[in-house]
Amino acid sequence: MHQSDQVIVLMDSSKVGKKCSYKICDISDVDLIISDGKLPEDFLEECQKNQVIVL
Repeated sequence: MHQSDQVIVLMDSSKVGKKCSYKICDISDVDLIISDGKLPEDFLEECQKNQVIVL
């Protein structure tokens, strides 16, 4: 990820807020999120704070 020009994450809203045993990256490491359009408002606000584009 650190060697790439752009980090794109494909995710659906059912994954937001779920706990798992590993961490892939912080939201600040992401440039673009492609989603199902049902992401929670607080998550979208966090994306906006970190200048992450959400489609």
